[in-house]
Amino acid sequence: MATVEQGNEQDAFTCPICLETLKTPKSLPCLHTFCETCIGEFILSTELRAEQKLSNYPCPVCRTVVTPTKPEDKPSQWAASLPHNFTISSLILMQNAKSVEQECHICKKQKKISKATHWCRDCTEALCEECLHLHGLMKLFADHKIVQIKEIDASVSEHEPESCMISDSCPVHSSKSVVAFCFDHHELCCVLCVTVQHRKCENVQVIQEMQYLKANKINALVFEVNDIKSNIGNIIKDKRVKQVKLEAGFTEIEVRANKLIASIKDNLDDILALFIKDLNIKREEQQHDFEKKLNTLEKLTNHFDQLQHVTKSVQKKGSLSQMFIHFEKSKTEVKFILTEATQILNTPSVREAKLKCNALLNQVRNVNLLGKLTLTQTNPSEMKEYVKQIFPQNCSLLKQTKPEICYGNITLKHNKTICLGDFNVHGGAFISDDVVVIGGNEGGSGGLIKAINISNEKMICESTFKTTVKRLAYDFESKSLFASCYESMMFHCLNKEFTSKIRLKDCGLGCNNGDICTFDGVLYVIVDNAIQRMDFTKLQDGMFEKCFDSDTACISLNGLEIDSKKKHLLYTSEDCEVVCTSLKGREIFRYKDEYLKQAQSLAVHSHGFILVANTGEGSNGSIHAISEDGKEGRTVLHNCLKNEPIRDICFDQINGRLAVFEPSYVEIYDVCVEEKPKHK
Repeated sequence: MATVEQGNEQDAFTCPICLETLKTPKSLPCLHTFCETCIGEFILSTELRAEQKLSNYPCPVCRTVVTPTKPEDKPSQWAASLPHNFTISSLILMQNAKSVEQECHICKKQKKISKATHWCRDCTEALCEECLHLHGLMKLFADHKIVQIKEIDASVSEHEPESCMISDSCPVHSSKSVVAFCFDHHELCCVLCVTVQHRKCENVQVIQEMQYLKANKINALVFEVNDIKSNIGNIIKDKRVKQVKLEAGFTEIEVRANKLIASIKDNLDDILALFIKDLNIKREEQQHDFEKKLNTLEKLTNHFDQLQHVTKSVQKKGSLSQMFIHFEKSKTEVKFILTEATQILNTPSVREAKLKCNALLNQVRNVNLLGKLTLTQTNPSEMKEYVKQIFPQNCSLLKQTKPEICYGNITLKHNKTICLGDFNVHGGAFISDDVVVIGGNEGGSGGLIKAINISNEKMICESTFKTTVKRLAYDFESKSLFASCYESMMFHCLNKEFTSKIRLKDCGLGCNNGDICTFDGVLYVIVDNAIQRMDFTKLQDGMFEKCFDSDTACISLNGLEIDSKKKHLLYTSEDCEVVCTSLKGREIFRYKDEYLKQAQSLAVHSHGFILVANTGEGSNGSIHAISEDGKEGRTVLHNCLKNEPIRDICFDQINGRLAVFEPSYVEIYDVCVEEKPKHK
């Protein structure tokens, strides 16, 4: 194997085997990168020397043992299955694109000089017009991605070279683009992957057709990488402090040894030399151990520096698909570097060095041992402990990607049931992640609101009202709780204990008010056969104004909700239909089917689909989902655990849980993705 001098700034782009610019760069778990052809030939030559079939092979640089991901394949195929180093490919592309007069690499090999006009991203070579034509004629290169050098030059001249680093190439078939994601195996897939490796998978989605692709994941990655870098920096600082402390300990031992030997006759000089030699050996061993671990951590830092750089570029310049792809690739890269780091960091380290002197040295001149050097080792830290220190809690890089919840795949999984005794529940709402407020009456007299911590099922506070509380609505922005009660009463609760209340004036509300909801600083309420509103700025005046007429009835319970995504109102009609309108009353759709007997409450998910509680005869507290456009419906929960009629339902703030309010009970359900979407 060829050798190369240390310190060359081009080393990152140079294959350690052939000493030329990397062609189709492939990375080993130890993070060393080689040409695919070079590492393939190295594997075959290693097998030839061993004269037997290999089960693994060493890295040509650091000799780290590499186990192939598919050991059943022939060794000649192992190189192709190694992960492609897209970062190095992109950097080589940028490096070669900086010169306007780029020479054709193919012609250069033939000792000819031709101006290159195009760049092959897969071959990482510049091509002139003639070589480009020949390149395109070869079937092997038919799927390679070709870009004009002048376009790359323009990107570089505009100080935006990072855009070249955004890649949608398949991790397995580098000549193909990623088009889908397999949720069964959590892998990015090209067309070949889908038709070969994942043909039997049940949950493969085309990325372009995925609903609710958002930039929030890549935004979170930017912050997470900052946290990761900071955490690694803290670990490095801690290691350096311990290194300095240990060095001070070794130095102190050396000083003590020299002072002791100075008081002993010359015939002990040989003992001193022998001891110092042993001491230095131990010191060098421990220094080497610390440097090895520090180098590993610095490699992690460099990797996340690069990941941060690329991530910010993807955030700024990439499409949603590219953001998603980069996110998943980042997870794969992290797995590789964690595998390598485990081998280095998961070893014991010396915490402290002490010298236990031989007490006989003061009496015996002919002793042949100065003392025993004791090295106190720390317990080896498992990689999971480093992961806890390095990665933020609930880091998205370490989580499996799951399909987004939508109408077609939502399911409800029972979490817990809270018994409320004699409390007759009519409605409720989340006011935080762990607290729900419930309204109704207890003992048949007056109204009551209770705040319950659903984690420990303990009551936090309660407040009484003159009449039974029908419905509750909580506005997270203003932290205001509103209560709709029987006898045309409505209240605005001002403090955390709900003891300070303002009664909102009737102002012609009529005899019956029903469900309420809030949106964008406005309180909406069903009043007999109309939807009315009041701005938060007018709460002191208590002046409601009519929005539009509705076919509602407030004698019994009903439902009113806001689709904040589309700014639509949804309510349950007198005929138990679910009606969707604009904020001004323009009807968008009505939904009713044979399974939805009596709809009295509803909740709208942030993705737009609607959950409706069915309280009709024989329903046993079932919950139904309605599609965002109101054209489809299906049952997501055939009956609640207690088989009680449902009075009200509501999502928590992040739509991760659903509270189901029944007489004397509150049931909490986790909102999950169904493995196989079911239809009614």
